Amino acid sequence: MHKEGVAADVHQALLALSAGLGNNWRSQQQLAEALHALPGLLGVDIIADHWAPYAFTLLLSGAAAVKPAAAACLGKLLRNCRKERPRTDLYCRIIRELAWGRSCFARLAYIQVCAAALPIFSSRWVKEHVLEGVLEMLSDEVPNVRLAALGLLPALKQTIRLPEDVEQLEQLTSAMTILMTDNDRDVSYAARSVHDTFKRTPLRVTGGSGLMELSGSMTGGSDVAAADKAKEEAEQTEMEFAKDEMEKLRIEWCSTGPERRSRRAAAGMTTGDGSSSNNNSGSGGSSSSSSSHGPMRKSNSRGKMDSHIG
Repeated sequence: MHKEGVAADVHQALLALSAGLGNNWRSQQQLAEALHALPGLLGVDIIADHWAPYAFTLLLSGAAAVKPAAAACLGKLLRNCRKERPRTDLYCRIIRELAWGRSCFARLAYIQVCAAALPIFSSRWVKEHVLEGVLEMLSDEVPNVRLAALGLLPALKQTIRLPEDVEQLEQLTSAMTILMTDNDRDVSYAARSVHDTFKRTPLRVTGGSGLMELSGSMTGGSDVAAADKAKEEAEQTEMEFAKDEMEKLRIEWCSTGPERRSRRAAAGMTTGDGSSSNNNSGSGGSSSSSSSHGPMRKSNSRGKMDSHIG
């Protein structure tokens, strides 16, 4: 009872604080940075009903300096949510309102959430729930969205494990190549700058003794692998999603895919050589990849997403 009373007092105090911040972006930033600690104090329902929506508001309409803190807050609230249904609802909202948002600002916000998720979740979770969403952003009709998404490619490459992830590696490499010939000069310039880092990012090899460098030599990476394995094991029990809602999300993904692809085609998504990026074989701009993959993968027995849409 004492803990419930303290939680109620803290909740009311935070409500009063957030209501009085106005447009003070520094205070909003500090509050967003503190909200990730709420799962250890407030109930899941209170967080789902008020503080997750508040983080969404800051992410979509807050000042530029506030958005990264709000994105990190959403990532941590998702990871630390202890109930399946609120966790699923939060994940689905991130996909529906951000990844599939008609506003480019919503899609930019999605990329910020993905960036915040990379150090929080295991490589397996990122490949199941983040990778394909970022790949779609790389063929977005808005150059600034492509520009923001390409910065995640080196970090995404770090999640690859050979030989089982060779297809994902090919997708990332193809996306990188396409962006270097993007018809927007800022995107192509940034892609060429990122390419060197991407190329030098080491890969993990199943059964190997560490990380495989560009030269083919192996370096130490046992600590990184152990930490990633610990995250993965924890997620098997702590990050399950409701299978019925994930199936609805998958169906929505299939039904809205043509509209998203037509928007990219109407925007004239072309590479520097004048060819349509949607006609390239790589998933960075591939029409066929968008139709068969995406941030939604078919639910498996744990409510996660498998590699192919049925």
